[in-house]
Amino acid sequence: SRLMKDGTGEGYTRDDHSDLSNQLFASYSEVAGARSLATVIGEDELSATDKLYLKFG
Repeated sequence: SRLMKDGTGEGYTRDDHSDLSNQLFASYSEVAGARSLATVIGEDELSATDKLYLKFG
């Protein structure tokens, strides 16, 4: 958003702030997908990656 863009960058946050923020939001989206899949097939049947997303979220 405009407010976030104006509040980040040199003098405000680390250089990698927006990249890290984007990756975190993407990971939380993956958590939601893994949770949904787990309700259908069960946690035991999830891939190793999906299990890590569940642990993260």
